[in-house]
Amino acid sequence: MDIAHRPYYNHWVLRFLRTEFDRDHLAACDLLQCFSDQLARDDSVQDWQLRQAMQAVELYLNVYLPVANSLMSKGPMLEGQTPFPLYCVSLPS
Repeated sequence: MDIAHRPYYNHWVLRFLRTEFDRDHLAACDLLQCFSDQLARDDSVQDWQLRQAMQAVELYLNVYLPVANSLMSKGPMLEGQTPFPLYCVSLPS
């Protein structure tokens, strides 16, 4: 990822993490679908931004989160931490 794009990727990941979905009752795949649907309904989000958002969340879930989980496996998991299965993250076409 180009360093110039990092703030945008950070924005989308933070927005994903701050969404108010019922995380106790939704699987990771459902959370991603809900987030994607939420962005698709937002008139201020253009198609390319939706693709960028999903790419940012995919990168976070498939690269950064597993590394963090691996490092944390040497110690206790954080309260409320939910590992996301890699197979459920896909980019919209």
